[in-house]
Amino acid sequence: MRKFIYAIATSFCVLGFVSASSASAATLYSSVAADCELDTSSTATAAFSGADGSVTFSGSSTGLIRLTCRVTPFSFSGCPSSSALYMTAADGDGGGGWDNYYVSTWLNSIPKGSSTTVTNLANVESTSSTKAEVSEASSTFANTGVNFATNYIWVSVDIYRLNTTNNPKFWGFTIYC
Repeated sequence: MRKFIYAIATSFCVLGFVSASSASAATLYSSVAADCELDTSSTATAAFSGADGSVTFSGSSTGLIRLTCRVTPFSFSGCPSSSALYMTAADGDGGGGWDNYYVSTWLNSIPKGSSTTVTNLANVESTSSTKAEVSEASSTFANTGVNFATNYIWVSVDIYRLNTTNNPKFWGFTIYC
């Protein structure tokens, strides 16, 4: 119970940080990394931080961490025709891009009753330019692609680490208009 209450308190603190640069925009949905579910192949390599709600690699683990973050229904009422997926992460290699370390997120949609058609609505890649810099990147998508009545909506997260020189970190994401 104590861990649950601590995770909730951490979530509120981190969500304020995740959506800080989008303060003038309307936040539709947000989540900290600790609220996401680990792919079964990632459980041995991932470490959740209770201090800031982030996910990173544990110890000297390397490879790929995959997270699935559920998106519960929200309304686009009062929004323009497009919205944005925004993430807060640090890729650690100092170069940004798909090098030895990266964090990438996708907003996905799949029709209910189907397991074959997945639509990638938005993709955000970490772009930090130094080891310590936090990437706050976003990608826009058409609001018509998000239909909770007929589709399941979720965010997929990949965190990659080639070796132990650096450790990429994912704090969370926000959907805003």
